[in-house]
Amino acid sequence: MNTASPNMIQSHVIDAYRQVFPDEAVNTDSDFFDLGGDSLSVVALCALLEKKLGQEVHPSLVIYFPTVEALAKELSS
Repeated sequence: MNTASPNMIQSHVIDAYRQVFPDEAVNTDSDFFDLGGDSLSVVALCALLEKKLGQEVHPSLVIYFPTVEALAKELSS
């Protein structure tokens, strides 16, 4: 469980998505796969989130919770 607020976690997730997909418009409804996510970008996204949040983020979380909002909610729980 992360001790950061849900809003802060969502902000970190949006920021990480924007770093991984710099040419795409990212918002809370953005979907990892719709943005063109692949195996390399999932690893990059997880690494960024781990650094920002200080917790392990397994690639399967992105697969099961591909939108910014869903992933942030899962990481907050």
